[in-house]
Amino acid sequence: HARVKRLIPPITVVVEEADSLAPNLDKALDYSSTYNLIKYIRRGRKHAFNLRLVTQKLSSLHEEISDFFKILIVGGNLTYSDMNRLKNLTNQYILNTFKSLVFRPDQNIREFMIVYSDRRRFDTFIPFNTPSGYFIEGYNPKKEQSF
Repeated sequence: HARVKRLIPPITVVVEEADSLAPNLDKALDYSSTYNLIKYIRRGRKHAFNLRLVTQKLSSLHEEISDFFKILIVGGNLTYSDMNRLKNLTNQYILNTFKSLVFRPDQNIREFMIVYSDRRRFDTFIPFNTPSGYFIEGYNPKKEQSF
């Protein structure tokens, strides 16, 4: 219990393509993978079990699972369904900011957004390994903005 009173360090598990493990189509929780994933999310913290879910299709992930998200990192092209899910998880201001993120696939430049657990604070960033370097027209990383 509680990872033997913290003698064993917390475990972090990353689930790639989480939407295939817990699809949104599984409304009745018929798939044991969806049921068990929800169970681990609900009880994992008690046992020092940290779960990181990765999906490119937010709208394809079971809705009950996305309700547990603490931090969202969002970037790239989202479908209309993904945008609706994001709107339900955040607010209109964050959604509008997301729509204005830089996305230039021809230059391999993509700006991302991280939304914190209070669902009101966020930051945007361009990954360090962006091949085109740091310069994007109109982008000033030193300019501080307050929201």
